[in-house]
Amino acid sequence: MDGVPADVGAAACSAFLVAPFVCIVDKSIISNASGRKPLWQSIKDSFKELLVRPHVFLRRPEFAWIFSLYGLTYLTANLTDSICEVKSVDKTIPKFLTTSSVNLTVCIAKDRAFTRMFGVVSPKPLPFATYA
Repeated sequence: MDGVPADVGAAACSAFLVAPFVCIVDKSIISNASGRKPLWQSIKDSFKELLVRPHVFLRRPEFAWIFSLYGLTYLTANLTDSICEVKSVDKTIPKFLTTSSVNLTVCIAKDRAFTRMFGVVSPKPLPFATYA
């Protein structure tokens, strides 16, 4: 498993490059849907902060959620590839199952957090059946 550091590094770099843009879009959609801020105004404000005060933008919880979502998904895909290669196993099904499980779990948690951060009404309990 000599490739683990490369798997981790590639996942982190990929997530870091993608996360700011996905974060801006995701935050803007939630803010617009809740009536908190119009979509294009939210996108404009977020891009302005990213360009003018990147140190502030990159420390925001919404960025951490998106970075975690993509980083963990990429890391899972990379590690699954490496493990399947070492074990001489076809990676198609294991990669699909592992990345889907990680992505769905973190995405549900992220959506819950975004709703709490950017919604304008108090959050309502999520029915247990939606977690299945």
